[in-house]
Amino acid sequence: MCMVAVDLEHFRLFNKLYGRAEGDCLLVLIANVLKVYQRKNGGVVGYMGGDNFGILTVYNKDILKNLYQNIKDIIKRWNHMVGFLPAFGIYPISETITSAAAMYDRATVALSHVLGNYASRMCEYYPDMDEKIEEEIRLLSEIQKGMDNDEFTFFVQPQCDISKTKIVGGESLVRWIRKDGSMVPPGMFIPVLEKNGFVADLDMVVWEKVCQWLRQCLDKGHQPVPISINVSRIDIFSMDVPKYLIGLMEKYDFSRLVFGHY
Repeated sequence: MCMVAVDLEHFRLFNKLYGRAEGDCLLVLIANVLKVYQRKNGGVVGYMGGDNFGILTVYNKDILKNLYQNIKDIIKRWNHMVGFLPAFGIYPISETITSAAAMYDRATVALSHVLGNYASRMCEYYPDMDEKIEEEIRLLSEIQKGMDNDEFTFFVQPQCDISKTKIVGGESLVRWIRKDGSMVPPGMFIPVLEKNGFVADLDMVVWEKVCQWLRQCLDKGHQPVPISINVSRIDIFSMDVPKYLIGLMEKYDFSRLVFGHY
């Protein structure tokens, strides 16, 4: 047997785009799929609130993969919105001492390792996950303190036209430099932010700093080259990116600016 936690990623955005009535309709359709699954395979299925469902069933990966595909096909009715894929966290049951509530909690821990990963949408729980979750929570807290203390900045990687031997642009690369001067590698904090859906907070900090730097260049009489910024899929799902960037251009008076090339 196994306990399965089912979640619909970015469901709040689904409600925002299509309306709460359509969101409720989607939940009902998924509930109906789970009822059919229960009648066919046994076990217990239930609605856990929000966009979450729980399944207590025989552990068969092929059957669960088929259930996942059925739910995915339902979501495709809304314009093939790939950003709203279901995610499964699975807790294989090896003993019956653990309460059902604790089993579901462990399934949700496994589920957290799937969110943000569009290549793999099913994950099985293993004991070390609890420790990793605690580490991620501590790191997220440190990241928030770092943003509050203005520890995040960016470096510019030049983009060159080799034929003209000129710098024609740049790419902004986020860097975390602590107050003591030590640097935290991006590979340590960016994946954690993306996985937990908080990378947009950092991206907005970097975008603002890029605009501040360009404004300073202009005020000093320099003609800056275009600076590229990173936009993650989480940004696109969580905000109106064009509107936000236009707001920054207006704030720093870039609306009529034409960037030149050195």
